[in-house]
Amino acid sequence: MFACLYIVWMYALHGFYRRWVSWAIGAVMLEIAVYVGWGWRCPLTDLAIALGDDTGADFIAELLLLENVDVVSSFGIFFAGGLALAGRRFWHEHTSYNRTS
Repeated sequence: MFACLYIVWMYALHGFYRRWVSWAIGAVMLEIAVYVGWGWRCPLTDLAIALGDDTGADFIAELLLLENVDVVSSFGIFFAGGLALAGRRFWHEHTSYNRTS
């Protein structure tokens, strides 16, 4: 999902990846739907615990000792900001295109 966040922000700030931004937004929306549908828990965390992991955290979180970091809310804030800026860029490109033609 970091790649999707990167694509949204690169489009929002510089106009890059215009072709891929709708796919990135759709992928994040799908992940949000899965997360909400699973009762606000990651289904892979439950699977990891069922397979014998103590915490259910991923390797990077355990390696960097990110136990007290709420990744979901941080990702949500950055995605909402990027989505707002991407919407502004899209609106600006769309309205300036219609004014010139």
